[in-house]
Amino acid sequence: MMKIQKIWLGVFVVMFVVPEILWGALISSIASIFKINFHSLLTNSQVFSDHPIFAYLIICTEIIGIAGLLHRNLKNNYENKILKNILSTILVMLIIMLLGLLYLNYAMSNISFP
Repeated sequence: MMKIQKIWLGVFVVMFVVPEILWGALISSIASIFKINFHSLLTNSQVFSDHPIFAYLIICTEIIGIAGLLHRNLKNNYENKILKNILSTILVMLIIMLLGLLYLNYAMSNISFP
């Protein structure tokens, strides 16, 4: 990969990993389904109840990061096509889960978009 490709790859990884480590929206939702006790680094969820737009921004940032990783994965030429297909499948599943989480956040909040 060229240097600019590595930089964009790093940017997209950080766009997904940092919000997930700090707030853990996706991990917390998966852990609650399996009844696992999980707490992210910042456990004050009252902020998201008071200002649901923050949750939208965090989830949208993660979706953009995963979409960028998927784009980089599809543009990259792999010798092993199976690895490319597996990574693409995982990234698409993550996007679908984040879109579902975004919809649940919209359905449970009192925000309406005109």
